[in-house]
Parts: sequence; structure tokens; C-alpha cells
Amino acid sequence: MSDELTPADEFAWKQVVDTIPKSSLEKLCDPICDVVGRGIAGCFTYIFYKPLEFGIVSKKHFNDLVNGTADKISKIPKENIDNSKADQLLNIIENSKHSISDDEIRNMYKKIIANTVDNRKNKNINNYFATVISNLSSESAEVLRMLYKNEIKWLPYVKVVEFLKSKSDGAMRVISTGNTVNLSEFKKETNPKVVMMESSINVLESLGIITKSGKSREENAEEVYLFMRKKLTKEARKANFDIDKIEFVEKTINLTELGYEFINICY
Repeated sequence: MSDELTPADEFAWKQVVDTIPKSSLEKLCDPICDVVGRGIAGCFTYIFYKPLEFGIVSKKHFNDLVNGTADKISKIPKENIDNSKADQLLNIIENSKHSISDDEIRNMYKKIIANTVDNRKNKNINNYFATVISNLSSESAEVLRMLYKNEIKWLPYVKVVEFLKSKSDGAMRVISTGNTVNLSEFKKETNPKVVMMESSINVLESLGIITKSGKSREENAEEVYLFMRKKLTKEARKANFDIDKIEFVEKTINLTELGYEFINICY
């Protein structure tokens, strides 16, 4: 069989050359990962060629995605380059076009695409991971980053409720929910932010990445909850809520087993 390119092959490769940044193409087509690299360049071109042509996707964001991915792939040792996850790779790159404008999520795609061709990492990669990333917002990605940075892999979760009459009749309303604090900031800063992330927490929970359980018994956890109670009480007082009728529902956010696998691939 001849190794010469057919006219169709030449046309297809010209599209790749016209689409992929030159520096990235050089890294992807390095002799170490030439076959795999050409395949990845072809996937990027196949999926993004028309969106780029019609201005649906930003060239700046596309170039950053490809450059970052190529840079990570070029650092994988030759003996670890692996093309066995080609189907998942195509699916992940396909999904990336829906969130390419978000810096945080684009960085996650760079990491997972590179890890898909690294046999030290790709054993746990499946098509569901592409579904997870495509459902993330910047805020939900930030929740995952907070969990990734915390060695104990948990976050506090506090909901504030107001009893309208008495606790015995159970009539209440939620004042604020999904409140958490970045434990890395808590350890370093004197006045870290308490942020409300209920919708993102719910999304991650529905995707099976995190779970909520009872109040944490980790070391220094009570100090964290106390800090949050004080902050949230101050906010409730400013909003003219009756402090005597307020109660705090305190829980823990943890990564699931799937969540551990996911963040180790995407961060």
C-alpha cells in the first residue's frame, strides 16, 4: 500500500494546518506522539473548523485550548502515550466546544484531553466525564477546586432557617442555603468569604461528584462552623431577621469515589 497522500488526505491535512496553531502542531506531531498527535489535531479540526469559520467559537479561546493541551501532551513520556481511549477523546473534545469561553472549564478540558492519551491516568476516564464537565459552570468548577486544594477533601455546608412561630410547629423559611467557605483561605486569611453556592452544589450532587452528610467531625471543623455562624448571623441581623428565631443546619460536603477520580483527571 502506498504511503502517498491522496488528494482528499492532502485537503484534510491542509485544513488541520490552517486550523491548529503552528507551535501546537509541532508539539502534537513530534516523533514521540506523531500518530496520536495527528489524531488529536484532526479531532480539534473536525469539531471546531466550522464553528471557527462562522465565528461561533473565539479563535483566541480555541488557540488557548489547543496550545495548553499540546503543551501537556508533549510532556508525557513516549512509553506512556496511549491511543486506546480514542472514542472518549473525540467525545470530550466535542463537548469542549460548549464551554470553551470559560477559563476555568477550558483548563479542565486541557488536562482531561491530555490525560486521555496518558496510560498512567486514562484507566478511569469514560464518556461520563465529558458529560460532567459540559454541565459545569464557573461556580461549580470553583467548588471542585476548593475541594481539590483541601487535603482533607471536605467543605462545610450551612443553611440558615428562620422559625416563623415556634420550633414545635415546624413552620420555617430558608434565609440562605448552600453557604460554604474555602478551607484553604480559612487557614491563611483572617476574614475569608462565606459564599452561597447552592445551585452549583446541587448540580455536582446530581452528577454524583459530591455528597452531603452530617456535620463534620474533622479536626478544627467546629472552629469553621462557628466562624460561619457568626458571619451569617451578622448578615441576618443586617437584613432585619429576628436572630432569636434563627437556626443553622450544618452539614459536610464530600467528594464521592467518582468525584475523586474526576478531579484527579481534571486538575
